[in-house]
This record gives sequence, structure tokens and C-alpha cells, in this order.
Amino acid sequence: MKGRLIPIIELLISHFISYKNRKPTHADELLDYIQEQYISGKLSAANYKHLYSELDKRGAKKAKFIK
Repeated sequence: MKGRLIPIIELLISHFISYKNRKPTHADELLDYIQEQYISGKLSAANYKHLYSELDKRGAKKAKFIK
């Protein structure tokens, strides 16, 4: 099925919408969201790594912080 998201990403988007009350505009927003969930202890390391891998395949990039 070309263009069909895998279920894990669909679930992530659903959680994002429930949390933020809007759809994500880019995979980067989903990456920020999973990082926030991981840091707060709501997402396991294994799940974070899996989701990160899937988002990386879709071009998500971590925000760059200036020191």
C-alpha cells in the first residue's frame, strides 16, 4: 500500500492529536513529542528508539540548540 502509514505512526499521530488538540504539521513535531514523552517517563527507551527510527526514515530531525 503505497502512501499508507504503518500502524505505529498512526497511533503516535492519534496520541499527538489527543495531547495537542491538533494534527502535527511535520515529522519534526512528532519527534519533539516523543522526546518530551520519553523525558517525562511516559515512553520507554525501547519504544522511543523504535519511534525515533520510524520518524528518522520520514526525515524528522532533532532541533539544534545553540549554546
